[in-house]
Amino acid sequence: MSSPLDTFDHVVVLMLENRSFGNLFGYLYREGVPPGKNFEGVIGKTLSNLGQDGISVPVSADADVHQPYPDPGEEYEHVTMQLFGSDAASGTPGMNGFVRDYYTNLTDTQGWTGSAATQSAQIMRCFAPSTIPVFSKLAQAFAVFDHWFCAVPSQTWCNRTFWNAATSWGWVNNPKTSSPGNPWGLDRWAHFSAGPTIFINSKRSSATAVGTYTRISKCRSQNCFTGARQKTKSVKTTFDTWVKDFILARISSTIAPPVNSPNTHFSNLIS
Repeated sequence: MSSPLDTFDHVVVLMLENRSFGNLFGYLYREGVPPGKNFEGVIGKTLSNLGQDGISVPVSADADVHQPYPDPGEEYEHVTMQLFGSDAASGTPGMNGFVRDYYTNLTDTQGWTGSAATQSAQIMRCFAPSTIPVFSKLAQAFAVFDHWFCAVPSQTWCNRTFWNAATSWGWVNNPKTSSPGNPWGLDRWAHFSAGPTIFINSKRSSATAVGTYTRISKCRSQNCFTGARQKTKSVKTTFDTWVKDFILARISSTIAPPVNSPNTHFSNLIS
């Protein structure tokens, strides 16, 4: 039987800059989801964040194309605060730190003279479909993923490389531009990251490692341990350990940055 994918001649990938799903498409179906379709946006939900002053800021559909300005924090540390409401990523994210993190980012933005207390509420604003008609029409006419998540909860370059190579070579923040005071910058990152991807390296791994990876992946996808929670947990732990060991081996053998590197690296975040 032929696959429906065989009907495609080309796949065009257009990668834009950082926007959340709710910000762009949270209000995509303000008039109601079409019959027979499922869509999880923000309509009908009571969503809000507390501001720095303790006042609740609700989600709304009144953003304009110039907001938010200045940009919110995009680095891993900022996104952790936005998702978890604290500096530590632990448990299920409460999605409750967006306003407070934006407030902090605004107060730290040099040369900006606005009111952080007033401006920080903008981070909860989403676009009405009429404000972004092209994006909205494309999403409504074709398809949109309402449960897709970026590979790295952070900046642009790491997610660009994940899309193309299934790895960011350990980086969770964009490397800074190379300079005399920061020799381990973007140029060296691009140079030393060149090489085999995780797909190629997995083929070169030992038969045992590849076999373990294949069996665990198959078990996870087919749920072959249904009803045996302990075994499932064991499989997940083995799989996660394999991935961690693989990535760390890749890091240590190719692009491990100097100890005084100013950039955040995956090897510093793994416990």
